[in-house]
Amino acid sequence: MARAVEQHTPREWSLDDYVDDLIAALGCERDAALWEMWDRIVNKRLLLIRQRLVDGKPCNPADGKPYNPEVVKPSYVRSNYNFNFDDNDRVKVISREWFYYRYTVAEPPRPPEAQPAADQQPEDKAGPDPSKKPKETVETRLINIMKKLDLESGMFPREVLKAVKQPYKDKYHDEPSQSAVTRAYDDYKKSAD
Repeated sequence: MARAVEQHTPREWSLDDYVDDLIAALGCERDAALWEMWDRIVNKRLLLIRQRLVDGKPCNPADGKPYNPEVVKPSYVRSNYNFNFDDNDRVKVISREWFYYRYTVAEPPRPPEAQPAADQQPEDKAGPDPSKKPKETVETRLINIMKKLDLESGMFPREVLKAVKQPYKDKYHDEPSQSAVTRAYDDYKKSAD
């Protein structure tokens, strides 16, 4: 019996539309939504796509061929890109680029499911493999550090970041983002209650 496979096509947004969606979904303020978008791009949960423009058009004036959209590497975004609002409340990209670009964001493509569906799993393999250790994420690392520091409930996000930033940097040689610390602190408070 042939089974239809659902194809995942990534959705693409303009920067303004994505920030508006974040504000509606998270209930946060505009600047927080910008930082969340930047954090998602840097942490590879969102792709930043650019297309070069010449005289406002996405094509080479010499031969009329269009410039292909390209994905900007997250490491390059981390060191060379910032987002802000212009005078018309539109998202403005601040970068060190010489050229003009049109920017959009998109969901990263999902890899095809390698595992059989739940109803097709063998009887003896139901559930996760107990011999495999769950993948350690930034949030789980931060929660472990918060448990060691025995952080109290009701701290401001800036205080939490200040408390965990140096221990995290010492152990993992990287700085956690404000949004990752906030998410981890929320989970830490839930587990402490």
